[in-house]
Amino acid sequence: MLAPTLLPPETPARRDTIRDTIYVAIDVVRATTTICMLFECGCRRVLLASSVGAARESRAALGPDWLLAGEVEGARPPGFDFGNSPAEFATLDLTGRDVICATTNGTRALRACAGGRAVFAGSLRNAEMLARTLAAERLERPVDVVFVCAGRGGRPAYDDTICAGYLVRGLRRAVGDERIVLGENARMACDLLAHVEATVGIAAALYASDAGQAVERIGLGDDITLCAAANVAHVLPALTGMYLDTDLYVVEDAARRPHE
Repeated sequence: MLAPTLLPPETPARRDTIRDTIYVAIDVVRATTTICMLFECGCRRVLLASSVGAARESRAALGPDWLLAGEVEGARPPGFDFGNSPAEFATLDLTGRDVICATTNGTRALRACAGGRAVFAGSLRNAEMLARTLAAERLERPVDVVFVCAGRGGRPAYDDTICAGYLVRGLRRAVGDERIVLGENARMACDLLAHVEATVGIAAALYASDAGQAVERIGLGDDITLCAAANVAHVLPALTGMYLDTDLYVVEDAARRPHE
């Protein structure tokens, strides 16, 4: 079963099935794209904080070597090293660096999925890598895959739904349609993707989305080009547990870890 939810699920209501489900959190404009970019630039791990304030407190406790990245209303919060901009990271070398991250929607969606059989950050950039990984999981034994769209302002988001459709289609192609049962939201996401590709194209649709327009208004429109680039990143950000005795969830590149 593939069943994108259009808003982050509330974890307590899913405790009966969560451990048997793979979750893919999507905030394509921009948090999950930014997380992919961090690993593309060599980042060792990302810690997901529950809020901007919690991120500041965590850096104060862990030390100045930890970088802070995130946003409030799209912009870099005071005292943070970076915002939530993939273009800001694209030219940096972050090899071996650790980042504490807090955003309005994306990090919340990832944290809400904790406890699943596996939890990944999904974007257009790492769509092919994600499809191959999910296909291998499903071929090994049947498993439900839920694509969790972060949404915007408590509502479903156009951009995330398009991305969900792209990821669902990629998995269907990797596994074979006969092995996949789509939920209704998955069908809607795929239908929206087909319409977008037949008319304006994915990049234009992301620019026209509420999230894309908000990013454009604060002068970060270059981010959208990176958010719309599909199948260019060979990274697989995955939740791997909690960091020590903190409330921070650890994200590491599952594509890299077996080779380290």
